[in-house]
Amino acid sequence: MGRPIHAQQGAILVLTAFLLPFIIAFTGLAVDFGNLYVQHQRLQNAADAAVLAGAKAYAENNEKVDSHPKADERAKEYIIGQYHNLAVDENINVPKYKAKEFNKKVYYRVELSKEVPLYFLSFIKKTQTVEADSIASIEMNENTDTPGFFNNLFIFQYRFSCTNSIEHPDVIRHRDNPDNQKVPAKDVVRTVFDGRIAYTDGVGNTSPTLQPGEITYSDQAKWDSEYEKRLDRYFTSAAKEEGNTVKDLFDENQGAKFSSNGTLQSGLWGKATFEPYTYDTFTDYMENLMKDVHPVSGNIDVNPNNPLFHSDKISVNNVNNFRISVSKSLPESDDPIYIYVKTGYNPDIVNIDVYADTGRPLIICIDSRKSPQKPKIHLELNGHTFKGVIYAPYANQWEGTHINCGDSKFIGTIVSPIIDVQGSRGTFIYKDFMKKNNSGGGNSGTSVDKDSPIRLVSSPDGLSWD
Repeated sequence: MGRPIHAQQGAILVLTAFLLPFIIAFTGLAVDFGNLYVQHQRLQNAADAAVLAGAKAYAENNEKVDSHPKADERAKEYIIGQYHNLAVDENINVPKYKAKEFNKKVYYRVELSKEVPLYFLSFIKKTQTVEADSIASIEMNENTDTPGFFNNLFIFQYRFSCTNSIEHPDVIRHRDNPDNQKVPAKDVVRTVFDGRIAYTDGVGNTSPTLQPGEITYSDQAKWDSEYEKRLDRYFTSAAKEEGNTVKDLFDENQGAKFSSNGTLQSGLWGKATFEPYTYDTFTDYMENLMKDVHPVSGNIDVNPNNPLFHSDKISVNNVNNFRISVSKSLPESDDPIYIYVKTGYNPDIVNIDVYADTGRPLIICIDSRKSPQKPKIHLELNGHTFKGVIYAPYANQWEGTHINCGDSKFIGTIVSPIIDVQGSRGTFIYKDFMKKNNSGGGNSGTSVDKDSPIRLVSSPDGLSWD
C-alpha cells in the first residue's frame, strides 16, 4: 500500500522548511550580484565613452603623456558632466586618468570606481567596490617625412647674405685653375649649412616668380668679372670631410638632397630655391596657443631657476626694445618651449643673447603685424649652441635679422625678410623640433594629431600602468 497522503504533505513541508533558507540566500545573492553587475556595466559604459572622448581631445591638442589636462577634462564630461553617462548626483570615487606611450602608440586610460551597497550580504560588509577601466589607443604619426611648419633652415624674402663663409676666396673665384681644383675643401669652407635655404613672398603664392633682391653666399667670393665667377652656392658640413676638394664643391653631381621635411640626406652644396609660404599661418598658431597664457612684459632671462621656464608657454605683450638672454642652460631636451612676443607700437630692436647653450629648443615668434614700425632682430650666439626657431617674418625690411655665428652652432629654423649671417666657423643645422606639433595642436611629447585613429583596446602585453 502507498504512504498516506498526509504523510507525504508532511515531508514536503519539512523539505520546504529545509530549502527555504537556501532559496532566500540564493535570491539575496542574485539581487546583490545582479546589482553589482548592473553597476559595473554602467561604469564600464561611462568609462568607454569617456576614454574615447578623452583620447580624441588628447590627439586634437597634441598633449603629452605626463600632462593631458584637456583630455581629462573632456573625459570627465562624459562621466558626470555635460554628456554624462552616470547620474549627476551619483556618488563615485575620483576618476583616474593615465596616458602611456608604448610601441609607437599612445594609450589613454580612464579608471572608474564606486561603492555599491549590499543588501543580503550586509551582515558581512556594507558595501562592495565596483571598478571599471577602459583604454583607447591613439595611433602615432609614423611618417617622419611629413612637411610641417618649417621645412627649411632659412626662409627669407628680400636678401640673404653670409660673411666669412669662405677661407680663401681667390681659390673659389679661380676655381677652373687645375691647381685650385686640388685644394682640400676643408681648407676653404668655414661656415656650413646643413639644411635648405629658401626664399618666399610670404603670402603663399606657389608660382616661383619672385626673385629676391640679393643672395650672397660669401662677401669674400662675390666679385663678378670676365675672369672671376660669383659664388652661387652654400656648402654643407659634408663638404669639409677628408678627401673632398674644391673640384668636388662645384661638381653638379654633389648637389645636396633633402627629405621632403627639409632634413639633409647627402651632398656637398645647395642653392636657394623658391618655396610657397604664408607668414601668418604660424603666427596665428602661436597666438592661438597663448590664448590662455597670462602675458608678461619686460626682458626674459632664460635659466632653469626662472619660474617662467617651469612652463612650456610664455607670452610677452606690448614690448618695444626687448631682450631674451640665455644665461644658463635649461635641462637638455628636444621638447620645445614656446615664446610668443607681441611688439608694441614702435619697436626698435629685439636682442637674443646666448651666453649658454639653450639645452631645450626655444620657439621664439615675434609678432609685429600691428606695429607701424618693424623691429630689427639681433641674434648673438657667442660661441654657444642655440636650438629652436627665430620666427620674425615682420621684422624690419631693411635690416631684418642679424646673426653673429662665430664658432657657434644654430639648430632649427630662422624666418625673416632679410637674413644677415656674420662670423666664421659657424654651423647651421636644420631640425624640426615641432614635428610632433605640425598639425596645429598644442605642445606635445608624442606625434599624434587630430586625424590620428583612435580605438578601444585591451592593455597590450608589456605595458605597465604603474
